Amino acid sequence: MVLGSLEGEVPFKTELAEAFHKTKYKLDYSQDINAWLPKSHCFNYPGDVGHLSL
Repeated sequence: MVLGSLEGEVPFKTELAEAFHKTKYKLDYSQDINAWLPKSHCFNYPGDVGHLSL
């Protein structure tokens, strides 16, 4: 799964790693996610994800 942020580092990498650690998904962080966006599905969640159940 390719992940990235339009504004610097993904601020919740730790939470993502915890959520996916028992799955077969490999998390890959792209430094140039803006170039990848037109070819992919994009979800935007502005703010803190700490309240979400993962």
